[in-house]
Amino acid sequence: MKYRYIIFVKLIILLVFTNCSIDDDTVNTDKVDIINFHSNIVNEDYVLYVYLPPSYDNSSNDFPVLYQLDGDFTVELTIENAESLSGIEEFIIVGIDYLGNNKRERDFTPTYLEDFQDSGGADVFYDFFKTELIPYINSNYRVDSNFGNTLKGHSLGGLFATIALLKHNQNPNVFKNYIIESPSLWWDNGLMLNEEQQFSEAHTSLDTKIYVSVGELEQVIQKLYFETFKSQLLSRNYLGLISQFQILPNANHSDVRNNPEALTYIYEDE
Repeated sequence: MKYRYIIFVKLIILLVFTNCSIDDDTVNTDKVDIINFHSNIVNEDYVLYVYLPPSYDNSSNDFPVLYQLDGDFTVELTIENAESLSGIEEFIIVGIDYLGNNKRERDFTPTYLEDFQDSGGADVFYDFFKTELIPYINSNYRVDSNFGNTLKGHSLGGLFATIALLKHNQNPNVFKNYIIESPSLWWDNGLMLNEEQQFSEAHTSLDTKIYVSVGELEQVIQKLYFETFKSQLLSRNYLGLISQFQILPNANHSDVRNNPEALTYIYEDE
């Protein structure tokens, strides 16, 4: 049984990295401010891609902030989708990238797995948001703290967004909303399903708004964990939880990132 599990994990790893491969990770510098940002907590140098909405410079308004994981190859797509929409709140986008080697395996994962050499740093990465990055953005930009921050992550980034979601009640000022795209809930034999179970035993409320998606053309295991997480979370009837779970038609693992509907769900101007 142990060896079967190892083979299973390796197949999933191959799936994730094949489908998360990118053709072009160049960010259009005309639309973003690029900031080198050192984290003392993680001991890592990050690159921030900060996009300001069209009316930012011509008004005194405050704006919500969306924090985009894997900023090097996702922030441009998020900007394009935001600019294509009407009838939504304008918002600042902060893409997070690495100045050196990509460390998403370390930062986005909750536990160490042998096949991911540097994994298990999600708690430290969360503290980076809480005590360094978000205070920096709040101090340097006009941020609408009443609307709250949104965290958007795909694949392993979706796993991290799920981790952050289950920290929400203890830290409601870190993130208010979550866009969780094709999350790697298979991690550590479905660890996050167990974490949600423990969360439900201690909490009856979860005052947040989430959008969770998976592609119709994804592997069966990915969709199975999506459906299990959906059923499990909705069965709790958490007070304050506003949620939408979506299987995107004709979409594979990478396609899930290109979904304006997620932004509309979070930022629709009511």
